[in-house]
Amino acid sequence: MNAANATTIATPAGALYGPDHVQLQDSLKKFIDAEVNPHVDEWEKAEIFPAHELFRKMGKLGFLGVNKPVANGGMGLDYSYAAAFAEALSLRRHPDGHRRADRHGHACTGQAWLG
Repeated sequence: MNAANATTIATPAGALYGPDHVQLQDSLKKFIDAEVNPHVDEWEKAEIFPAHELFRKMGKLGFLGVNKPVANGGMGLDYSYAAAFAEALSLRRHPDGHRRADRHGHACTGQAWLG
């Protein structure tokens, strides 16, 4: 690895994203702060995670198809946006929800548009 690569890798993640990446992250963080974090303790106590309800809401906001084609209901963005999305999820509170949302955002996006 040369010095230029080391500098890029050591750069804070926010510096690697443009304003649109940051806007996507902010939107996701606001959603999770409103729809997930207030309920985490209750869900953990009941040993539940309301995936169907949350993923439907996320799908309506476009969060489950960030890098999928617009024709298929996605946002049509490149993988740098998917990385920004995954990073924002990793900073949220629920210990398992971020993995589920990330997995569904990449592998199962077709289900988000099924009734």
